[in-house]
Amino acid sequence: MFQKLKKLKLSQMLFGIFVLIILQYFNFFLGIYDLLSKNYQERMKYVYGNCEKESFGYLSLIEEKFKLQKNITILNTKSFPSSNWFFYKNKKSFDNNYLIILNSFKNPLLINKKDKNNILFKDYDLSKFKILHQLNSCYLLEKI
Repeated sequence: MFQKLKKLKLSQMLFGIFVLIILQYFNFFLGIYDLLSKNYQERMKYVYGNCEKESFGYLSLIEEKFKLQKNITILNTKSFPSSNWFFYKNKKSFDNNYLIILNSFKNPLLINKKDKNNILFKDYDLSKFKILHQLNSCYLLEKI
């Protein structure tokens, strides 16, 4: 065994060490562990959040619990990419009777529509909605 190690050239050993450093730097081994030990839902919640960030966990809970047949408008009060793509159904229309609001640390029904800083809700009359489901700072609203 030691004779084989002696035959390795210095450049081969340095290359091997370099590859290991690169793998460690990009958390390759941790990524493989996560991929093998966690299921798809857990990995998506870890990356996109449960009721923070893009809120994949909350949206999957709503999808599972309410079995909605149409697309629902999703508003995120923080600066994150749209979460519509998680469960968007290509051939279905949008249901205007429901609205999902993510990362709203204030009850969305109490938000003043006339506030000039509140451009997110300017197209929606939230006084015509009621809270159907809430988890932390995420809300599912239904039109009354």
